[in-house]
Amino acid sequence: MKNRKKDFLVELTTKQMNVTGSENLLRFTGKFEQENLLLIDCGMLQELNINSFSKENTDFQFDIKNVRAVFITHTHNDHIGKLPLLIKAGYNGKIYMSKETSLFIENVLNDNLKIHREEAKKLNKKPLYDEDIIEEVISLVETIEYKKSYKINCDGVNVEFVYYRNNHILGSSTIYIKMGYKLNKIHYLFSGDYNLANELLNKKVHSPKKAIQARKINIVLESTYGATKREEKTNFNDFEEQIREAVLNKKKVLIPINALHKAQEVLEIIRKIKLQMLEEKKEFPKVYLDGKLAIKHTYTYAGILKKNFKPSGLIEIYDAASRNEAIENPNALILATAGMMSNGPVVQYMKKLLADENTKVIIVSYCAEGTVGRKLLEKVEYIKNSRKAGKKEKEINKIINLFGKELFVNADVEKVTSLSTHARQEDLISLLKNFKKSNISSILLNHGEEIVREKFKKIIEEELDINEEKIHLFDKRNRFIFSKHGLEKIVPIKEKNKKNSEKLEKCSGKEEKIIKRKYNI
Repeated sequence: MKNRKKDFLVELTTKQMNVTGSENLLRFTGKFEQENLLLIDCGMLQELNINSFSKENTDFQFDIKNVRAVFITHTHNDHIGKLPLLIKAGYNGKIYMSKETSLFIENVLNDNLKIHREEAKKLNKKPLYDEDIIEEVISLVETIEYKKSYKINCDGVNVEFVYYRNNHILGSSTIYIKMGYKLNKIHYLFSGDYNLANELLNKKVHSPKKAIQARKINIVLESTYGATKREEKTNFNDFEEQIREAVLNKKKVLIPINALHKAQEVLEIIRKIKLQMLEEKKEFPKVYLDGKLAIKHTYTYAGILKKNFKPSGLIEIYDAASRNEAIENPNALILATAGMMSNGPVVQYMKKLLADENTKVIIVSYCAEGTVGRKLLEKVEYIKNSRKAGKKEKEINKIINLFGKELFVNADVEKVTSLSTHARQEDLISLLKNFKKSNISSILLNHGEEIVREKFKKIIEEELDINEEKIHLFDKRNRFIFSKHGLEKIVPIKEKNKKNSEKLEKCSGKEEKIIKRKYNI
């Protein structure tokens, strides 16, 4: 991209379409006419039955040798999962992240490798990388302090960046980036996966002061629950009520969880519920935690926060024998990875317990399109809508094809949104209220289902009285060109594979109903 005679220009693109697969790219030409790239997150797409061998995850739509730096917001797989592939492709520069984030990344990537090898075996392919590549990733990690300014030079262009704690998970960050030279400066704020308050962490979210003070700030804002108000009643009971009800009714409880943060948060809540119920002289089931990575992260969390997340008598599962014990125990509360249910130990539980009417499955994590969790939620929605059907038809409606076999959905399946570590509408609006309207050049909404982003865009317009021309849906369909004056133009990206695009649109339309229900819109 050639610069104007006077203005320094930057192009911003993303590989993301809906929620997963965070990969944002800043592209600019330096003083010496070299192309320079800055990468914000490098995550795996986890939607539409895509695996790590899929083209969407193996391809990079840019020249690796021109990447000058990588900025990581946090260690969820949809934000770091492609780092080994980036390094294997030739990147050898610094990977910036918070100190707390660096404590999790090796374990997360090694767990990803385990899943990747299982995929390779099923597909009769060679793994794309090994432990040596992960070691290279770790060797490139550069830890930074919150609220401290750092500077790098890219082909004569000065880049300043600051990390701010945002409470999504331990170590997660919002990143401010200022780039350019002399009076030709362009300002960005990448919210990352954002949460204003997190009771488990008990840490105050940082106000991004440098971004607030900047004129012509361009805000890339996550919107996962941008259409959902915190005070609105959901279609499901509160998590604690769900647990209490299941325990009192002597039901076995299965909670699919993400290993990082969600497991620790749920353990803490269960610990408190158990203490309360024992004080009430009520029985409480044995609590099991299945997932080696979740167990490791729990110890790491405890060490950093000086807090014990374990309910008394917690049983950590490391082998098949202990797993079978949990499955056979009629009085059990089981936490098992992974949250989207497409892989991990939870698969074994689903195969055994989904048909059991005495089992309650409580889904507490976001489930991307095409994952087992999303398919199960769609099936539950379908079953609820077919209550007037005959007995025989009802039984047929309960059949779901998962893990290559037909299973019956007899278990009580509920989705709880109250535990999400993504900010609700009020908190995202609160973040935007820190900025003077006159200083906001553009707001780019990403990390959300398209229907949610559209709804949230209208909410921002109405509540903050911001011109709709400043608010855009940020996804892989467009290139955004910026100067010191703000957003200059939006250039559509031609879809190489129209059939895939049409397929995606068809899927999105088909699932509109469940998305509306999920986000209360």
